[in-house]
Amino acid sequence: MSHDDNWFRHREEEGFPQAEHGSHVSATGLGLTLLGTVFGVLFVILVLVAYFNSYTLDKKTRLVEGTTLAEPYQQYRAQMEADLALVNGPQLVNRDEGIAKVSKDTAAAMVVRQYAEESPDR
Repeated sequence: MSHDDNWFRHREEEGFPQAEHGSHVSATGLGLTLLGTVFGVLFVILVLVAYFNSYTLDKKTRLVEGTTLAEPYQQYRAQMEADLALVNGPQLVNRDEGIAKVSKDTAAAMVVRQYAEESPDR
């Protein structure tokens, strides 16, 4: 089988015999490349560790020391206090069942009055 591809052959003007390509390896060059690669990888790892430590510390600080976890409770409490404040007096919720909204103080006074009226000590 004859191949007439000349891409892998040298021309006559290059001379004969040709020296082997890549036969002289620079140990210094290889060593420096290895050191550069190792230190480069270590640098990237250290930067990533520092970044993720900073990120997790910031997130932990916001969650533990901040009010992030308490926000749903604070919204719920504000809504409940608004419902119980009833600045305009009692509000009828269900006329058929006789359910009304009253303030905490009014409700407490009504309960005390009811128990005082039902008390056998009177």
